[in-house]
Amino acid sequence: MSERYVRVFQKLDVKTVKDQVLIYGDLSAICGKCNEPDLPLRAKNCKNCGTEFKYIAFRNVRNHLPKLKGLAEECPGLIFIDYDDFKRNLDEVKAKDFLK
Repeated sequence: MSERYVRVFQKLDVKTVKDQVLIYGDLSAICGKCNEPDLPLRAKNCKNCGTEFKYIAFRNVRNHLPKLKGLAEECPGLIFIDYDDFKRNLDEVKAKDFLK
């Protein structure tokens, strides 16, 4: 089988994504909505605010690439997003909102 992970660009509302994203670092994850720390990689909901995670972003995707296959099988509805793209676009939106 020659299936591999390839980036696909899709327009998303970054504010909506922020409220539904699990951001995974080196050892644990945080909730994008409330910044609750120390969430496990396979968390389906935030233990603090109850948010159901629809998206996941890895701060360093190259280190966690082997985990993608298992995570995709366990959580088939989870959408993988590029952290750098997400962060850059969210920062742009925040700056525009601030300057209004």
